[in-house]
Amino acid sequence: MASFCQEHLRPHLDNPTFHGHELQSPVGDLARRKCPEHGRLREFFCSQHGVSICCICLVGHKTCSPVALDVARTELKSKMKQKLTVIYDHINMASSALRDVKLKQRAVQDTAARKMDLLKHEYEEMKALIESEEKSSLRKLKEEEKRVLDKYDHVHQVLQKKKGEIESIKEEIELLLTKNDEIAFLEVSPH
Repeated sequence: MASFCQEHLRPHLDNPTFHGHELQSPVGDLARRKCPEHGRLREFFCSQHGVSICCICLVGHKTCSPVALDVARTELKSKMKQKLTVIYDHINMASSALRDVKLKQRAVQDTAARKMDLLKHEYEEMKALIESEEKSSLRKLKEEEKRVLDKYDHVHQVLQKKKGEIESIKEEIELLLTKNDEIAFLEVSPH
């Protein structure tokens, strides 16, 4: 419940009376780690209420299932890592779907290009007789190509947006996983 500099820590280390005391690394905000109601260190986490509690608060949470902060953090970290694995899978599937859309777009373009070449060759042989028919057919083919490409562009945009959302969630979780303060981690994290 107190922080010491190296000089004031020495008696705590040397005196046998204090050997039973558990020393911990300093924390940034000791006051925040104390229960505002009882002034004791908050050592437990009640997931039913989403709060960190002290040993005296346990009485008020006897119908809940509070666990030690480090256990709660470990459990939540594990859940988040599982969620991150699922998110990575979604990102991979989205990337695969995006590649597939691009391949299909290229196939449409290649097919359209081949058909246009064939039409041009056929119409060159009969240009004098059916010049207006050639222009009409090429225009229709271009419109169809544009319609199909527009459809694939829309699918690509939707998939790109979804991938962006998933990556945003992934970055949020990865940021949360870097937090070393159990209380901040547990209270800010989604359960």
